[in-house]
Amino acid sequence: MAARSKVTLDTNVYVSAFQFGGMRLLHMAIDGDIEIAVSRPIVQEVIRILRDKFHWDGYRLHDARQQILGLATLVAPQQP
Repeated sequence: MAARSKVTLDTNVYVSAFQFGGMRLLHMAIDGDIEIAVSRPIVQEVIRILRDKFHWDGYRLHDARQQILGLATLVAPQQP
């Protein structure tokens, strides 16, 4: 069995997935094909954009946050 690729997705990928249905990479994580790493600042930025630009309500925002955290490994980036 090949090792899973580890990826960090840009905020735009999450926004596209949630707002426009571009869920391919998220489905790859569900299927175990890739491992997604996400930081708190990325999650916060995704939620801010969905709220401010696309006017999502609190319930949808909570669901999006839970989906991200359920699919991805939360990491704390370190600067060298």
